[in-house]
Amino acid sequence: MKFFLFQIVTMGLMSFNAWAGDCSQVYTIGAYDEAFESHAVVSKLGAIPASEVPPAIPPSFLENDGSYGGGEVTCSIAEACQLLKTQLASGLLDSKENWHIYLLEAVWGKDTYLLHPNDYRLKHPVKVVALVKNDC
Repeated sequence: MKFFLFQIVTMGLMSFNAWAGDCSQVYTIGAYDEAFESHAVVSKLGAIPASEVPPAIPPSFLENDGSYGGGEVTCSIAEACQLLKTQLASGLLDSKENWHIYLLEAVWGKDTYLLHPNDYRLKHPVKVVALVKNDC
């Protein structure tokens, strides 16, 4: 019960910070170790219409209409860590992957949008700039 209450409070603060425009950086969850090791340019996907969703995107990541809402984003590293913990606990993300927190080359409000309450996403693909936190 305490964990659930903590999640509600954290997500509420995340929504308030985003709404208030206090987001100077944009962060996301990812597992890009191999790509970064090979010096590949890494991009986080934006919203994709149902007719264009590639088969590599897991069905659990899709909206009811089959579209992809875009990569999840947060205003802070702490919010990204909380989101990661929640998704690992719920089984949405595979716990065998090496999930980390990354900084995106994005501007809050310009490159992001509110898909659902407390659920901010990328409008279009953006570059993943750097790993900023290994473990949450």
